[in-house]
Amino acid sequence: MIIVQALTKSRLAVVLATLVLWSGLCSARPVLIHNASLQQVDLSTDSLVRIYAMQKRSWSNGTPVRVYTLANDSELHQTFVRDFLRMQPYQLDRLWYRLVFSGTGSTPQQTSSQEEMLEKVRTTPGAIGYVDSSFIERINASEITVVNHD
Repeated sequence: MIIVQALTKSRLAVVLATLVLWSGLCSARPVLIHNASLQQVDLSTDSLVRIYAMQKRSWSNGTPVRVYTLANDSELHQTFVRDFLRMQPYQLDRLWYRLVFSGTGSTPQQTSSQEEMLEKVRTTPGAIGYVDSSFIERINASEITVVNHD
């Protein structure tokens, strides 16, 4: 009986370890992208928070800021908000709701897919967004800039 329990526990440990490793490999890894027409832009965490909180309305060259996001319930969106903006997704939602309900602003434009995000950022001057790192090979560097974020 003890040997059977030990084997069962060791199998359970192997299964759990495999699931943990697999979930780490399959989790969303966002990369920040912006229209290639933008040059020398500040994309520090503080600046990104202002951009995604819809507080920054134009870039330093005068081009209007166009913010694109994925759906709020998207794993990639939630990871982006936590990793790049250093806040919880519900906190960003609250900022957007406050803008809308006070009549002082609007929410970012939401795209239905990462492919649409790439297209919007590629074709819209001043656009900023994010995609999964697996999409990097689909990006034309003359049209979209990928930003490494620490």
